[in-house]
Amino acid sequence: MFSFKTKNRLYRTKSFWLAKKWLEDKPVFSFWKSVFRGHKTIEDAKSSFRLLLPTIPAFLRTVIYAVAIIFILESFNYFYPTSIIFDKNAVDTFLAAIASITGVFLGLYFTAISSIASNFLVRATQDIRRFFLS
Repeated sequence: MFSFKTKNRLYRTKSFWLAKKWLEDKPVFSFWKSVFRGHKTIEDAKSSFRLLLPTIPAFLRTVIYAVAIIFILESFNYFYPTSIIFDKNAVDTFLAAIASITGVFLGLYFTAISSIASNFLVRATQDIRRFFLS
């Protein structure tokens, strides 16, 4: 009974109705934040897929070539086994030399790529710079 009287008194005041209207019109930010986050995640996934799409055929072709070469070499080794004995130190030295040469060429390659990319980035518009840095 007491709660009915309190509600009745509240319903008769102007401040109650103003506060109620203000609270009902207030946006729910956590809901819209979740909606925006979901939309942004989907758009980022679509953008990544669109950037990756042209490289998929070349990647698949390279994987098929690699599997074919490994299959040919392994079948050749299976049908015509060899009994060559290698010196462990010579093999280790040879692999270390190949790894160091490969490291030097990879360093030069990525240096050239980064300089080309920075040159294009300097001449790009602000939107492209923001996209590249994100």
